[in-house]
Amino acid sequence: MERKYQFNRSLGMLSRQISKGLGIQMQKCLHEKGFKMTPLEWSIISFLKNNPGSTQQDIVNFLWINKTKVNRILYKLQSDGILERETHGGDKRYNVVNLTGKGSELYKNTLGCAEEALSRAFEGFTREQETLLTDMLIKIKENLTEKSS
Repeated sequence: MERKYQFNRSLGMLSRQISKGLGIQMQKCLHEKGFKMTPLEWSIISFLKNNPGSTQQDIVNFLWINKTKVNRILYKLQSDGILERETHGGDKRYNVVNLTGKGSELYKNTLGCAEEALSRAFEGFTREQETLLTDMLIKIKENLTEKSS
């Protein structure tokens, strides 16, 4: 099926705007509750909470951002006592990253901001519509992810 590009319905533009909007909602909530972190820092904390023992490369692959940016954020979070990095099996090329107790507590205390942002985004949706949309977006992401064959 041939698809025609329509600027005002562009999947790339809509996904960017949605991502930015969620980030703005998240940042606003974090600021109001006195947490000094960015939505990207929260995304890394959330990823590590749900994927303990991940490598820095795992974070890069999940967030689709460059290694330098991830390393900069990890350095800050490590300096703040939020996470710890250690070499994987003595191989200095791979760092395993885990939240500290302080990081896990921070995740717990800020999870409500993510939930508030999602609630705002899904206003007017039924649970079924929310699930269907999320499933479709996951399928699009999988379609765009390079597969090793």
